[in-house]
Amino acid sequence: MHWIYLITADDRPRVQSRILQVFDNQLICVDSFVSVRLGNEIYARVFADTGECEGMRLKALLHRIEDVQAIRAVQAGTEGNNTALYSVLCPQREQASLRNALAALGAAVVLVTPSHITFEASGSDEENAGLREKLNHHWPVEQFG
Repeated sequence: MHWIYLITADDRPRVQSRILQVFDNQLICVDSFVSVRLGNEIYARVFADTGECEGMRLKALLHRIEDVQAIRAVQAGTEGNNTALYSVLCPQREQASLRNALAALGAAVVLVTPSHITFEASGSDEENAGLREKLNHHWPVEQFG
């Protein structure tokens, strides 16, 4: 079964390599790893194929990393949360960093124009509000639904 790990950590040297080292030590193949730095934090999304017991063990091992603040582990395709659509006013020169941030935070880009990026995010109302607040520190965010 596929697991998605959404990890928030302090922006310290080698945090990403320590996260990946946990998967490597457990002989787990990582299908996708995306991370982005926003402020003093790193947001990472790891997509891996493991069993349920291994998935929970990995979450526990990730919590043991000193700089990791929070981990959310969900089975891919089983989340029954709300989906919200957002538009971000973002100059073209900053769009690459925004797209990396959205990928790391688990959001899907829907439309890109020279001045805006529209994306959708799934999660609880609190998680969606938190995502909007994090992005609002860097770019103006408008929510549609």
